[in-house]
Amino acid sequence: MKVFIVSLVCIALVTAQFQVPLTRRKHYIQRLLDQGKTLEEALILRNSYPLPQKNLEDIQYFGPISIGTPAQDFEVLFDTGSSNLWVPSTSCTRYLSEDKVSVAGMTISNVTFAEATQEPGTAFLYAGFDGILGMGLPAGSVDDVTGFFYMAINSGLLENAYFGVYLGEENGIGGMLTFGGTNSTYYTGSFQYVPLSFQFFGYWEFSVSAFSMGSTSLGSGQGVVDTGTSGIVCPTGQLDTINNIICQSVSSGNCIVDCNNIDNLPSLAIQSDNGVALEVPASFYVLKTQTSNGPQCVSLIQGGDVNPFLTMWILGDPFIRHHYTKFDYGNKRLGFATANIPQ
Repeated sequence: MKVFIVSLVCIALVTAQFQVPLTRRKHYIQRLLDQGKTLEEALILRNSYPLPQKNLEDIQYFGPISIGTPAQDFEVLFDTGSSNLWVPSTSCTRYLSEDKVSVAGMTISNVTFAEATQEPGTAFLYAGFDGILGMGLPAGSVDDVTGFFYMAINSGLLENAYFGVYLGEENGIGGMLTFGGTNSTYYTGSFQYVPLSFQFFGYWEFSVSAFSMGSTSLGSGQGVVDTGTSGIVCPTGQLDTINNIICQSVSSGNCIVDCNNIDNLPSLAIQSDNGVALEVPASFYVLKTQTSNGPQCVSLIQGGDVNPFLTMWILGDPFIRHHYTKFDYGNKRLGFATANIPQ
């Protein structure tokens, strides 16, 4: 009987789901406005980064991990757009370390991580969080390091070889990351699936036959689902077309939207190669800020050419806030369900 009980305990330990509550902070633009900057000053500061998806100041969602014995706590970005664990270092060079890492009660020994003094290391000092836990595909790993999620799969800790992500709104829970499963509290209906496409870049990406806004075609390409990007990044050649549809004016290269017209703006429509229809409504791709002059609204769609070989759209937080996303490594696919926004 003792042996039987121990066996059940072992089974419970190795077939589990692990929940990581995510904290959400205000968008970088709103934080600058709260510091007394004008909207134009805030937009200029935000635009000082060469590519929008590299702006760590914009990052809004974080969760706790611990490293080492005794444990040292960190607040990290769980980033599906990169594949390594990075934390800042006081040393003069970047180097790889190996230690025990714990996430949501899941502890794995001999996890390799980078201690960085240059990017992204120094950026953490200004971005207000401690590190990045990469959740991208293995092909994107620097130095061929096996990421935490894949070590959890290989060690048999997870019930399923996937994780689910919910990113919340301002008035709800910050977000929830579920290792080894999904959490039906945060979505409605069933999942629609798209197969992964070019996995050798390390991105969670799928092929899109058509991007569009209303009756305006925006071409085809790849959709990269990235928890580490706070907006939507479109090819630079499409940005003017989009801005002509949704902008009231343009300030410092940013699209200013009429806050009273958001409900009348078209969604960004995304049709996958296998026929799955997705969208990002305007209420998700427009940021409504509070300024000393009242509400002002800014588009979160920016231009950036991410890959010289492929036409890529980065589908960041606005997309994931609308679509609860299953990152299914076991079946090499992405699953999307309608996020259940708390009222």
